[in-house]
Amino acid sequence: MATGPLLSRAVDTLLGLANDETLAGKGKLPTPCDAYDVHGLCEHVLLMMSMGESAACREPWSPDKAGDAGREPWERISALAPGFTKVWADPQVWTGTTQIFRGTHPAQFAGDVMLMEIVIHGWDLARAVGTEFAVDDELVAHVLDTAKQVDGMGGRQHGSFGPEIPVLPDASALDRLLGFTGRDPHWKA
Repeated sequence: MATGPLLSRAVDTLLGLANDETLAGKGKLPTPCDAYDVHGLCEHVLLMMSMGESAACREPWSPDKAGDAGREPWERISALAPGFTKVWADPQVWTGTTQIFRGTHPAQFAGDVMLMEIVIHGWDLARAVGTEFAVDDELVAHVLDTAKQVDGMGGRQHGSFGPEIPVLPDASALDRLLGFTGRDPHWKA
């Protein structure tokens, strides 16, 4: 399957969480991603999505791409998401190379990392507010492949993930992904 539809599904799932109804008043809650509370995690996802949209458009990124800084980051995610999803839906965007992460990378890799960020941090966000993050095994398998690629490029040593957390042999695909990326699948706030 093409990656664009996977990315669209992940963004739709994220938007089920990244809204005022779910997050208002919860910005200071801790998340499984130790570096961020809910507000900071949403800022990070927003930053990644705005960088990803610029990369897909083959345009230089600038901070104004992240929207009005006077609004909550989850509101800005909701505002950015339609354009982000639309640009990555074009199969041509996934070809060639693009500028992202301080270098030139294959566009496929850039899009795959966007998908990984949305799925992993979407789960972080869901856990922080005590809800489920429902993603299918096809999407999870693709993200795990990307996480392994990032790890093979030194990503874990550079802080992309925490130390791997062992999971049971019969763990779900999502739990295997979470453990690989240094998350405890049973984390609770």
